[in-house]
Amino acid sequence: MHTSKNETELTRAYALEPEPIYPDAFRWLDVERLKRARIASNLAPRARRHLGEKTRCYVVGYDCPNLTKRGYTEWEKFLVAACQAGCKISYYLGKTSEPAMQRFHRIATESQARRGQIKVYVRDREGSRIAESYANQWKTFHFVIFENPRQLWIETNHPQGKTEAYNCYYLPPAKAKNEPLLDLFKSRFQMVVQECAGLQFQS
Repeated sequence: MHTSKNETELTRAYALEPEPIYPDAFRWLDVERLKRARIASNLAPRARRHLGEKTRCYVVGYDCPNLTKRGYTEWEKFLVAACQAGCKISYYLGKTSEPAMQRFHRIATESQARRGQIKVYVRDREGSRIAESYANQWKTFHFVIFENPRQLWIETNHPQGKTEAYNCYYLPPAKAKNEPLLDLFKSRFQMVVQECAGLQFQS
């Protein structure tokens, strides 16, 4: 794995037992920073052009207001487009609701998603101390990982119930290609899903 010259800063920003994420925790990244952003308005147009049939996407959210807020459909449209392009999506939620699951059903139907193309995991049990620390942090700290090609979206503060997040970062393929944060976040995603969550929806 590629080792970043910012390894010390990376360790501080996302330690094994993480402290709360501060607004400037990733200031050392030489990438685009958005003080205020909505995932549908700001990530979707940046990521859409890179989607393809070999793309994998891992999304960390909490209560899914970007899908459930009345009249706000942009994120749903992006997920439909991603599925139609062939992207496989794994989605983690810290909590869920019937409206959120209805949206995922609709996304799968409208995109004609293949079997297993969309998987939604919801926290439903306690895991190890470290897995719990990440699951608790992810109540407001969210990210989206893309593979083939690699991209990364980070939201250091996404208040529950809101569609807007604060102090966000986007790494396009050229910046994300050798950035170890993607591998780090993916390993944490897999840990939390395995230890703390159950599969609640699958296309």
